[in-house]
Amino acid sequence: MSIVFRDGSGYAALRSDGVYVTVDSGGSVSAQTSAAFPLPAGEIAASITFTPDKNGVWVITSLGRVFASGSAVHHGDMAGVPLNGPVIDSVVTPSGNGYYMVASDGGVFAFGDASFAGSMGGLLLNAPVNGLVPDPDSSGYWLVAADGGVFAFGDVVFKGSLGNNPPSHDVISIAAASGDYAMLDTTGVIYPFGALPSVPTFDGCNPPTVGTGDSVITLGADAASTPATLAHDGSSSFIVWARDAQGDRLDLLVNEIGAYDGVVVAPSNAVIFEINADGARTIT
Repeated sequence: MSIVFRDGSGYAALRSDGVYVTVDSGGSVSAQTSAAFPLPAGEIAASITFTPDKNGVWVITSLGRVFASGSAVHHGDMAGVPLNGPVIDSVVTPSGNGYYMVASDGGVFAFGDASFAGSMGGLLLNAPVNGLVPDPDSSGYWLVAADGGVFAFGDVVFKGSLGNNPPSHDVISIAAASGDYAMLDTTGVIYPFGALPSVPTFDGCNPPTVGTGDSVITLGADAASTPATLAHDGSSSFIVWARDAQGDRLDLLVNEIGAYDGVVVAPSNAVIFEINADGARTIT
């Protein structure tokens, strides 16, 4: 399943058969059938992306076919072209007038005003490529592989990778900001590179995780099943959500006003604590 957020107006989750479910900012849910449905055997819906005006959608399949609806424009696709690996992700350009596709073998396909700057297609990889992120300030992009390897193309700068020291769990996505980037693995651990700040992690043991105000805390491999003591000394709301690796909210662990001191246990598939707080907070 692919999931995409719509800049504060909700999100959509795409099923492999081409049906997608939208959830708006008010929580209303609706299921919609994309132009890709139904797909033939051996082809799955791999990626969904909305237009900048949120009134159109592109659904891209594992064979590189593109299905555009609403205000989305079909700029071309890989229909009928043999691929060395399935298309696993797509990214729309900031203008909305083009898009990239990336395949598991590192192949990159650019359409519309997306600028092709190179790929890993035809080269030996230690692990399949799982994502592409363009730098909105330039004409380049980074690819990330499941082992944390990063490949920079165009005028973007390589800031480091995990390729020589792969994480225990596969990297599944990469995001960029101001020329820097961060990777996310299947357990929700975030690996920042460049000037991006480190994300605090609670691993279920000492030392405690401390801070002030709102935050996102990643959970170590054993933390989700470990009782956590949460403390807050603010005077306003203290809200803690547990989220899974797809960003979905699983459980509202704390919803209190003012000071708080209590024990919670997150669901076993939780990878992130999303915290809203106005004062100092501690997790032990």
